[in-house]
Amino acid sequence: MNSDDKNINRSKNRKLSKHYDILINGKKVKILNYRIKVYKDSVVNGRIIELISKLKFDKTDSGNVVIEIDKPNEKLTISGIWKFGWDEPGNHGVAYLINGS
Repeated sequence: MNSDDKNINRSKNRKLSKHYDILINGKKVKILNYRIKVYKDSVVNGRIIELISKLKFDKTDSGNVVIEIDKPNEKLTISGIWKFGWDEPGNHGVAYLINGS
């Protein structure tokens, strides 16, 4: 392994160390953070949960989902439907409209 490969692996490990695992429809996904906020457009008025990561979301489902967040200080189970996603350099995310909000 050359020095470039070592630097890439070190950078990837540093990036992953800040993430934690959640489940979306039973599939493990790594996120950096999440936020729940009010969402309004011309059709919808409710709350969304945004999942934020430095890694691309390969396995997220578009459609109805169950999101399970299990951290030592909080445990959430949220059902929702896919609303939108974004990909920017080093910043990726998806948002789900929370059912019943």
